[in-house]
Amino acid sequence: MVMRDMVARGQMPDSHRCLRLVSKLGTGLAAVTADGVAEAAARMFSALGWMESLCQAWPDMEVGRTCCSMVSIFHRRGFTDLALRAVAWLRQRHYEIPICTLALAIDVCLQDERLPEAKELFKEAQVLLTQILTAPNEITCGPRGYYVESGQCKVAEVEKRQAEDDEEDETGISGSNSGANDSPSLSAKESPADFPTDKTTLCTDGLPNWLSSREGHLMALIAGHVAVLNRLAPVESSHWQDSVSQQTPSHVSELDWIKEVLEHGLELLESLCSEVQELGAAGRSVLVGPLETLGQRWRLAQLHLLMPVARLAQKLEPSAAAKKFEGLIRSRGFDASQLARRGLKERDPFSEDRSERINLEQPGPPPDEDTADAMQTLVNLTVKLHCQRRPSREDVDEILRTMGRRKGRRAGLVQETFRLANDLATHGLEVLRASSEEDQAFLAEVRDAQTQEDVEMSASSANKLFFRHLTPDTESCAAVIEALFACGAAAAAESMLLRCQSAFPPNPALYSAVIFGRLYCGDGQGAVDAILEMDRAGFAPHQRFILRCLRYMGAFHREALLLIDRLGFPMMQQKMLHILMETCISSPQPSACVLDVYHSLLEKGYSPTPDTHFALLKALCGISDAQCAIDELHKMQTKCILPEFIGFDLLLLDCFGLAASARRASQVIEARRRWVLEVSAALLSEPTDHVHLICQELQRRHADFDGSCQAKFRVAGEEQEAATDAACRHEVQDGPDEDEEVDVDAAENMNRQASDEVADQDPEAECWFGPRYKYTWVLNAYCAALPLRLAALKASHYLVFRYSLVRSGTQKAALQEELDRGMSLDYAELARELHQKLQLDAWNLQEHLRLGQASTGVLEEGCWQPMSFILLILMHLDQLEVVEGTQVRLLRMLFRSLPVGARCLSEMHADFLQRRAGQLSPAVLTELIRACSVCDGGHSPFGSDQGRRMLADTVRDHYLTRAPGGEPIKLSTSLRFVRTHELADLIADDVLFIPVLCSLQDGQPQHAYNLGEGDLQLQLRLVSYAICKGKRLAAGRLTERFGLLDHMDGITEVPGWSDAQGPFKDVCIACVREAEEAEEKELRAASDRKMAAAAEEDAICLQLPDAVAANVVLVSTEADLLHIRARLMALADVSQPAEPNVDELIHRCGSCIGLDTEWKPFLEKRGGMQKHRRSNQSATSMEPCSTLQLAVEDFIVIFDLLALAPAGKSTAQMLSAVLASLFCHRGIVKLGFGLQNDLQRLAASYPHLECFRRILGTLDLQEVLMEARRSKGQTTGLSALCLEFIGSPLSKRLQTSDWGARPLSREQLSYAALDAHCLLTLARRLHASPESIRTCMQLQDLKVQLLAGKMVVSVGSDAEESPSLAVDMEAISKVSQDITSKGAEIRAMKAAGKAKSAWQAEVAVLLQLKARFRQLAGVDWVPPVSAG
Repeated sequence: MVMRDMVARGQMPDSHRCLRLVSKLGTGLAAVTADGVAEAAARMFSALGWMESLCQAWPDMEVGRTCCSMVSIFHRRGFTDLALRAVAWLRQRHYEIPICTLALAIDVCLQDERLPEAKELFKEAQVLLTQILTAPNEITCGPRGYYVESGQCKVAEVEKRQAEDDEEDETGISGSNSGANDSPSLSAKESPADFPTDKTTLCTDGLPNWLSSREGHLMALIAGHVAVLNRLAPVESSHWQDSVSQQTPSHVSELDWIKEVLEHGLELLESLCSEVQELGAAGRSVLVGPLETLGQRWRLAQLHLLMPVARLAQKLEPSAAAKKFEGLIRSRGFDASQLARRGLKERDPFSEDRSERINLEQPGPPPDEDTADAMQTLVNLTVKLHCQRRPSREDVDEILRTMGRRKGRRAGLVQETFRLANDLATHGLEVLRASSEEDQAFLAEVRDAQTQEDVEMSASSANKLFFRHLTPDTESCAAVIEALFACGAAAAAESMLLRCQSAFPPNPALYSAVIFGRLYCGDGQGAVDAILEMDRAGFAPHQRFILRCLRYMGAFHREALLLIDRLGFPMMQQKMLHILMETCISSPQPSACVLDVYHSLLEKGYSPTPDTHFALLKALCGISDAQCAIDELHKMQTKCILPEFIGFDLLLLDCFGLAASARRASQVIEARRRWVLEVSAALLSEPTDHVHLICQELQRRHADFDGSCQAKFRVAGEEQEAATDAACRHEVQDGPDEDEEVDVDAAENMNRQASDEVADQDPEAECWFGPRYKYTWVLNAYCAALPLRLAALKASHYLVFRYSLVRSGTQKAALQEELDRGMSLDYAELARELHQKLQLDAWNLQEHLRLGQASTGVLEEGCWQPMSFILLILMHLDQLEVVEGTQVRLLRMLFRSLPVGARCLSEMHADFLQRRAGQLSPAVLTELIRACSVCDGGHSPFGSDQGRRMLADTVRDHYLTRAPGGEPIKLSTSLRFVRTHELADLIADDVLFIPVLCSLQDGQPQHAYNLGEGDLQLQLRLVSYAICKGKRLAAGRLTERFGLLDHMDGITEVPGWSDAQGPFKDVCIACVREAEEAEEKELRAASDRKMAAAAEEDAICLQLPDAVAANVVLVSTEADLLHIRARLMALADVSQPAEPNVDELIHRCGSCIGLDTEWKPFLEKRGGMQKHRRSNQSATSMEPCSTLQLAVEDFIVIFDLLALAPAGKSTAQMLSAVLASLFCHRGIVKLGFGLQNDLQRLAASYPHLECFRRILGTLDLQEVLMEARRSKGQTTGLSALCLEFIGSPLSKRLQTSDWGARPLSREQLSYAALDAHCLLTLARRLHASPESIRTCMQLQDLKVQLLAGKMVVSVGSDAEESPSLAVDMEAISKVSQDITSKGAEIRAMKAAGKAKSAWQAEVAVLLQLKARFRQLAGVDWVPPVSAG
């Protein structure tokens, strides 16, 4: 997004942004599935294509370099095909491919044992080497190449480019960055003629491991050779262990190719060095670097070539091939055995002693806990990734870094994980030992599958190939070192560093891990030594990397100064010193450290700048005590290090706050950075020496006044104390009667009130430094001594600081009083008085007063204009990063301090506000417009048509679009501003509607609803725009939400709609239909995913007995109904008892049936989103009952009501007769759970069936539990009750499945049958429960009546209704009518666009009516609906 913004502004994204973009996209390659990896790769290549399209406008954009970094990312992840695809992409576009990029491709091919591709790439590298060696001395190339003219690079140009890059981004090399490294850097001490620019052919793209930008490109020339040799002769796994284990000999192939590669590499080095010796300094300095150190680099390059061959010779002993390799090594002056044993690291005696000491510090055998945890970690990785993609080094490196960052970090666990990963790469799955049976079964299955996959390849070989990409390299070692340092195991990290340096060529990532690891451990000198060693090794640190290191070196400022002297560019040293000064905040002695750095800054000839002042102030915030920090500030001001300015004292008080916290100070000072820089710039550029003298004079006057106030406080306190003593003596001498007691209480109250008033006026009562009376003169000093612009700039912080100390209404009133007094003073007269008294000859008073009397011109040029002063203060509040609410409250207080007549804006003020409105937040600008609009006679801001257009432009450029370098404003805030000021008609549709529709698609529909609420034309405009842009689903959702279909009949013209597109209403209807179908499909899919995820949990849930499950009968046709009728009639043949007794019937076989019903859950719209709901449905959306389940002991019947019960079906009356014979039989207990709601829905769904009008002898188990547990109104779930009384929960995952679909699935039938059958077991368990539950199990008769068009369930008997019941029915009917009318009223208010607060009160009344209905009827209010 940032890059697209840069392109839109006409700025070319620098190469570092392109590299970071593909690096971030490369994180998607960590996906588990192959599809995820493919999508991530597609995004990377798509971004590459986008960058290539920009080359037409910016031919210098380094797209080829970005593609080379992609090769590095694919190599790190082990994706051979993708790496080869990137190389092919470079070839097709005729980009010069660096040798180091080819080396990466060779290495990844060899990891997969794809020798043909590796050999082809190596031949390509040889051809490129031949071209380089035979090219003219001055190397050039076309615009797309990487060649530059040797010796023509200027250090100043390189420094300037790096400085520009540092302004864009100050990130550096990190141990976790496996992509291409930064642009090559030059050391400040080097000669310009010896170094290429950052576009050389052999630049560090793709392979930072084997490349030196500063010392020439000898290593780049042999990069492909080293890749081949290191892969065919890898480091043994025993190299990473303290105890060397016996390695089993293995077969080594491609010996001829190894010899060929070695000989060619050595010949390459000899021919190049011979040419340099012949040509001298005019030779190929681009390739070999400075001549004075050529021998050392040539010897190092030989070691890189010979080391793998020495390891191979030791492995092949005593064969003939080993003797040939040993002879070749001896001919170069090396001993093969010593080289294989000691590695590349040529240790001096000191390093050998150090290595032995470190090894002695290593612990013995690793603890079993660390080994087990490391093994389980790798098993989890294998289980997670197998059969999807193979694990890579990056996966293991991320695990290692996480181990170093977690809270309970253990160095032993890090080491064991690294060792086991190495063994896994060498031996395959044989290394893994799973602890759980599930993992053991998985590993056994994987081994069997790999054995059967390829008969010719053994299982172990297949395992090795699968895990081959886990072979350690330098960046893997960097991850281990980083984690060990984080764990506090510095000795183990140093040991790992020596092992890595002995095995691999140097790598900047390795140095980076060591540097930051030592900084983490507090070894500043060691970190600087590592940086200098990194520079000597040929990896000149980029200036950004040095800046990043300096941010952690505040406690080691002397070492950091040495680093800046050695490696900092002259034009970057000042910035480095400023950063180091800021980091001194973390030093134990911040003041002393920052002064040392400051003096070093002066010694280098740099003058203090605003950044210098800010760094000094930030360092002072590291002092633990606020008063000590202010004392140090005064010392610096006395020495003229910082200017004498009272605002700095207030800044430190503001940073430390009332709690005087150093941590808070560091955070606040960073938020005040912009303000400090601007103030410091003003202090350095404009002479303001008189300000300090004026501040001293006003402070003296204030001190005199403060002394009189203190005397007044002391007298008042003494009088209060005397009055209290007198009252106490009077109480002791005379017995208090009632009247006297009242007088004493009154006196105590008066004394307490007086004491509160004194404490409220006491400076010490507010905070420890008493801001109310100690600094009230500051505002007067600013306004009298400074021009208006500077006065407003400095007063803005004072007001923020002063307001931050307000903790009560009295303190706020005191601040308001101070503002009132300050805004009413005649500062011109005060300035004359001070000029005459102090004899300030350097202060040009006449010029100061002339500016103050100016009535026209630039607003900032006045001396004192209250309205101008307020407007300028508001413009500076954003620099202080003050929250929006505080800005609004300060604005109100400032306007309140002005007389009513002075609150009007002049034409100059209105013009200034219109031009600078973008600096104000929406809330502040709204409040300012409102405050100025209430005055008569002034110029209303943005009142004219031109002003409203300027306000709309402000919204477009600053609120709806992210300003360059600024923070984005919330979309809801911006849209609220548009609605408040009615600016929608003045803003283009693309600007206004695109972010709204994007948020709608992201699941945030409230922005669209809030924008269009109550504005029919804007709603039509938004929907029309969405349709024209192809967003039909969004248009459908908006149309339904706004209710536009009900208001389109009288609309003749729709904004942005043409007749050629068809009737607008018909298109909207089609969009609504499409949106509903899409949302329903999405919800069904989500429900299916949820049910699939919960399917595994069904194993622990209640199951239907096998005998009963075999007797589940689905009745959906007339034949089925005739077949089951006889069986059901047999249940009804039982004689009916005169007085049914639940205790007898509950245990009699065949005397209980469980009833339950299912229906299709409808989709309720809430905020534009559809939700599953099963109750409280409206009449227009309620679904009829789909099934009715009757469960007996040995069989279950499921009636398909959608097929049998609708009116007009021949089976409807037959079904009613069968069910009525059961429902009206008193000898059969009808068990249910929420039976009243089920019966109400059945009657409302099929009002033509009499069987659903009355059920006798019912027992609602939900009501029984609610009454027994005194939890009336609280629902107890059936699943929870089954778990409590039966022992297993009831699975409810199919409750919201589509019960309207036909045919029903087998799972749905089982679910429905179990829902009814579990009631039988549950009823018996409840009856066997304590007496409190059993006494509540009473049979009831349920009846359904139609009242006011609504089905109402009542509990009663066959007897005639009593008068009280009739009264209840009348009350129920009345409440039902009230609910219907109130709902219609609320819908009308919403359609009319009433405010939300207006109809929310009516909603509360509606909820009360529904609660009353449930209290009377016993069921929820549900409108009637027909089954058709």
